[in-house]
Amino acid sequence: NIMRTIAILLIFISISSHSFSQNDFVIWTKLSPEIRLDIEDTPLEFRWRPVDYLITPNLRYGRTDVMLGVKFWKLKVFSYSKFDEFERLWTGVRLDLNLNMFNKKLSIHIQERYFWGLNDKTFDQVYLVDFIMYKVAKNFHLGVLSYGQWYINQEINEGLLSVGPIVKIVLPYNFHILLTSGKEIFHRERYITILRLGYKIFWKNQNKPIDFGV
Repeated sequence: NIMRTIAILLIFISISSHSFSQNDFVIWTKLSPEIRLDIEDTPLEFRWRPVDYLITPNLRYGRTDVMLGVKFWKLKVFSYSKFDEFERLWTGVRLDLNLNMFNKKLSIHIQERYFWGLNDKTFDQVYLVDFIMYKVAKNFHLGVLSYGQWYINQEINEGLLSVGPIVKIVLPYNFHILLTSGKEIFHRERYITILRLGYKIFWKNQNKPIDFGV
């Protein structure tokens, strides 16, 4: 039920934030709702993150992401554009490789993104987002995620790379929650927490109604 889900999330954040013996640390929080549209009998997929919001001790700002993808076998290729409150604008490509094993109980996800800056306020970026998850219950997955982000003019150790546990909870009506809270590798006083509420819409075909999960 909903209360049990909330309790699990709170326990998860608490354990992750205190899993290292440090007195002084900062937490960066990323709130990233996503709406996904799948079209039946086609390899097409559309994703929209209306407000991808980052909260740090010194800065808070939002960003909007739009993706249009196509699936080949276990690989998805997305055209990916994003812009933020500072008038920074990027476009790029996202590659997803998804592997399922042991009757789909074990999932491996390898993702790479490359963005080209489109104005003088932006630099090219590279993202590496990988995770492995195991289905421990019908609607509950648990695993480990690594999340990396770099500007191309940075040294490796100047970027962002966090590693930590990830939880996926499947909810009714085509909703799901993803939560991860990891320790930053290059800035050891920093923790990265990401919370995503996802909603999936199935567009079956012209002769059937759209499935909104209700």
